[in-house]
Amino acid sequence: MNKILLDTSYLLLLFGIDVEIDRLEENFPKVLKKFEVYYNPISLIEAKFIILRLLKDGIDLLEDYRIGLNSVFAEDLPKPTLLTNSEIEEIADRLLIDKGLKDYFDRMIYATSVVFRLALVTEDRKLIELANDYALKPPKVYSWKTLQLKL
Repeated sequence: MNKILLDTSYLLLLFGIDVEIDRLEENFPKVLKKFEVYYNPISLIEAKFIILRLLKDGIDLLEDYRIGLNSVFAEDLPKPTLLTNSEIEEIADRLLIDKGLKDYFDRMIYATSVVFRLALVTEDRKLIELANDYALKPPKVYSWKTLQLKL
């Protein structure tokens, strides 16, 4: 079974955050059945940061976040990777130094896919471009659109 690592965007739906990714809600269960799906726990922290930013705009999703955590930890949902280790941190640091990628969450997710040899699923153009021209890369990179072609 193919192993994939989801970027944070695909988990946001579970926390009540509306994301504009075509057929995400419809095909998420199919992806869980077809692939061995992982996420880095740092995505849960990134999701909370997004919810806290939305709270400043008067959108209260704090309870949705807590409810969503129960869904994330359910048996049939994605499996967590290690949050970090020395290899992940080394690659994340290289991404900052070599490529100037400032977003720590992105660096950690990308590095996790490299270290554990998981195909990365992301909508982030910077990460997609990075995988095309950087020596340290995941085995494959998919957008949601290209992943759906494999269903």
